[in-house]
Amino acid sequence: MPENDNILEAAMAHHHQGRLADAIDGYRQALKDRPGDIAAIAGLGAALRAAGKIADAVAILEAGCLE
Repeated sequence: MPENDNILEAAMAHHHQGRLADAIDGYRQALKDRPGDIAAIAGLGAALRAAGKIADAVAILEAGCLE
């Protein structure tokens, strides 16, 4: 799904530029379209951790391991 790839790429760019809120939103949007996308799960977990939302990051990464 090319559109989802663009959403994921944009989320990654936001993440690398330190725009964590935008990155988190983008990763979540990508996961709505592809719930098991490991890159989106890992990116979301990393962005949440960087934003200080450790419990949320752990929950996302644990859930991703179960899929």
